[in-house]
Amino acid sequence: MATGDAAAAAGLPVVPSTKDYRLGYDDINAVADALANHQTNGTHDFAKIKGQAQTAQIANLAVTRPKIANGAVDESKIYRTPATTGFGSSATGWTTNIVDWNSYCRRNAVGDIALRLVSKRTGGTITASDASGGVTDTLVFTITNEDLQPLYQWPVSFKYYSAGRGTYEGLATINTGGTVTINSLAPSVDIVKATDDLPTLILAAVYPGKGLS
Repeated sequence: MATGDAAAAAGLPVVPSTKDYRLGYDDINAVADALANHQTNGTHDFAKIKGQAQTAQIANLAVTRPKIANGAVDESKIYRTPATTGFGSSATGWTTNIVDWNSYCRRNAVGDIALRLVSKRTGGTITASDASGGVTDTLVFTITNEDLQPLYQWPVSFKYYSAGRGTYEGLATINTGGTVTINSLAPSVDIVKATDDLPTLILAAVYPGKGLS
């Protein structure tokens, strides 16, 4: 390929060998104008760009729903994440490491979070202190992955087992920092330290997550 052929193929002006050298400045300026237009208006086909933007170059919340062309990008491909079991840590007196009783969390389409928390009480008794089942707020777990934390404080119910393995329902709160805190139990039905490999508490919830808005 001769010098200048690539430029001509790309639509850039070239200086023919027959041109009076005294008029060469005009062609140089034409090339400069073409380059300026490319820098100012962008004339490069995206498919011709080598490599891709790095994570650090994409600002948080830079991609929002109004910027997603209809059908060009499926929101589920942006929001949906694989289910993960390593999304946080148990509070003192609890464990989520229970054989055959997996806890997991994932971001679903449209940014909602699906949480399944299965935990066993390893600490002391949590007493339902009055007829309404009120208890001292008790931390069970903290969701440390910020992408899986709720956008708002979120009330949830959960199932738990009594000392005799009866099934009861309690209430908890997941706050924006990811803490899962028990707020109340069934009247006069305590949570006690587990003596087997079965779970003490099973909580399932879907809530709006932090992220795209």
